[in-house]
Amino acid sequence: MRLCACLSAGAKQTVYRAKIGSPEQIGQIWNQSAKDAGRGINTFVHVVGDGAAWIQQQADAVLKSDRFLLDFFHACEYLKAAEETCSQNNRWFDTQKKRLRRNAMI
Repeated sequence: MRLCACLSAGAKQTVYRAKIGSPEQIGQIWNQSAKDAGRGINTFVHVVGDGAAWIQQQADAVLKSDRFLLDFFHACEYLKAAEETCSQNNRWFDTQKKRLRRNAMI
């Protein structure tokens, strides 16, 4: 099951849709959700995802997204997996998390 959630800036209501399907099918319901949430022709589209390649591909192909952001939870999950390879320092992961929160370079 894949969940799409769309919210226009300043809106109080989020549009949700869920479906089991191919990335292309999900892209189509995501696009319809964005339209139902108030997306127009010149709307700036900001996408938040978990890092799965299909999400960014659909965001680019179907939504024509302007910006893609990897959510903090998944960014930390990927950093934790990289910790052993990247550093022998046991504080490396915590340092990278703090840098992410400050929007600093890793």
